Amino acid sequence: FEKRFGSELKIKEYGKPTTETFQYAERLLKGQWKNVIDRIHMVGDNPSGDIRGANNAGAHWTSNLVRTGVFVGGENDPTDP
Repeated sequence: FEKRFGSELKIKEYGKPTTETFQYAERLLKGQWKNVIDRIHMVGDNPSGDIRGANNAGAHWTSNLVRTGVFVGGENDPTDP
């Protein structure tokens, strides 16, 4: 790309676990709820997407791993618990 166009290709990722996805969800929740939201729970079955995303989204996010669906194994993922 750089050789052809003379500039670096800019990449924008979307989806989990990008921070923007969780910020968007938070804005939607705050727009629909009239009370102060001080805790948001992410319930998911994918340690590298759901859990990592919630863990990186801020202190007010709590990740909750369900051991169904994508999750396989008996113990929490060592990288994204």
